[in-house]
Amino acid sequence: MLPTDLSPKAQQIIDRLSAIDYENPNIDEQRIRDAFSRLLKALNQHDRPVEIYRSFDAAFDAASEVMFFDAAWQKAINAAWKVVYDPQHEAALEAAREGASAATSDAALETVRKAAFDAGLAAAKKGMFDFDAASDAPHFSVAKAAREAAFRTAKKTAIDPLWNKAWNIAFDMMFPWAWREASKAASSAARTVKGAAKQAAWGDAFNAAFRQLWVSGRSSASMVAWHTTREEAADIPRNLTLAAVRSVARIAVLEAAFDGNQNSAWRNRNEVATEAAMAVEIADFITSSRQYKRLSPVWMPFVDALEAGLFCFWITQTKVMVLTSPVMRIQNEQLHADGKPAVQWSDWECYYFWRGVPIPQKYGAVLSQNWRSQWLLQEPNAELRRVLIQGIGYDRIVQDLEAVELDAWREYSLLMVQADIDVEPICLLKMTCPSTNHIHVLRTPPDITSAREAIAWCNWDIDPETFVVES
Repeated sequence: MLPTDLSPKAQQIIDRLSAIDYENPNIDEQRIRDAFSRLLKALNQHDRPVEIYRSFDAAFDAASEVMFFDAAWQKAINAAWKVVYDPQHEAALEAAREGASAATSDAALETVRKAAFDAGLAAAKKGMFDFDAASDAPHFSVAKAAREAAFRTAKKTAIDPLWNKAWNIAFDMMFPWAWREASKAASSAARTVKGAAKQAAWGDAFNAAFRQLWVSGRSSASMVAWHTTREEAADIPRNLTLAAVRSVARIAVLEAAFDGNQNSAWRNRNEVATEAAMAVEIADFITSSRQYKRLSPVWMPFVDALEAGLFCFWITQTKVMVLTSPVMRIQNEQLHADGKPAVQWSDWECYYFWRGVPIPQKYGAVLSQNWRSQWLLQEPNAELRRVLIQGIGYDRIVQDLEAVELDAWREYSLLMVQADIDVEPICLLKMTCPSTNHIHVLRTPPDITSAREAIAWCNWDIDPETFVVES
């Protein structure tokens, strides 16, 4: 709750900041120069030229070139690299190594073998003991069930992208081959036996062959998974390090510019936007303080500069470098735009966001109504898949990816998307309105097995019989 008993001066400042149009920034370069001239004078600093950039890359490159030979800057880079890169790189390597090893472990073998055997036997039974049918069972659904069972046995969550990538590479390399060859061996063995012993012969042969094939392919699959993911292990911590270096360096430059003890006077525009309550309290305190006349010349120039399009700045001994505001599209206090950049300095220097999550141009530049469900099958990043799911919607996913019906009750259907597009299986409750034929789709937990149970879960555990009205 924002305070209401603001002084007129504080309210005037807040109104000015609130009126800034982020989507259509008003860039006034001369006003920015005048603001920094007044600021330096208030800080008893000598005046210096102000260079204004309308490109983030150009501004940061210029600032880096000036600061690169500064000992404090180099120290900040080295410290950030040591603190961020080294442990992150080692952790990433260990995650990849662990994933490749666990995917081919004995524990994984037993859970995978059981899932494969059960599915193969079920396929054979459907073919009236024509065990050749087991060789043609749907690999994808069987592999998915086997992978999930083995994953639970490994007791590792799928939140680590490198671990998960290594796991999937090793698994997908071994499973189809072991399944196919074991099914062939089992079918061949079953042909020589008649009567009730035929099923047992198929099962014994399949299990023995699958174990042997899995063990024989273990080293090769694990090595491929490890070598494939170890290269990616360097990219993740390197990107984190660059972000950390930029953050540390920017703070170091600001502290140096304000003699290390006066930078509490400023607030950048993002902080003003996201910490409005704090801004109100600060403004109210300062404008009513006895020291207002002394403090006002230090921080009021930033209000003018923000209105004139200031985004960030660097102050050096010889000049001030200013980056002007980009176009920023914000919805519900998050960077968000559908089919266009959420942050844009120019046509080639722009960034796409979906509800605060950065996304690549190949998705961001396309209206979400034109996103394709098939992209979910090709996107390796779990967070981006969740964004795609949000934009596409379960209604279209069910239709495009041909979800399988698990159970039905009246006008409700419990469906499952067989494609492996999320960290856990996507199960959905589909309801068709009897009067309008309009379809509603809600996601349900993957452990729910009946439509009635899914309906109850969606309605706070109320049994559907208590509220369903026949039409």
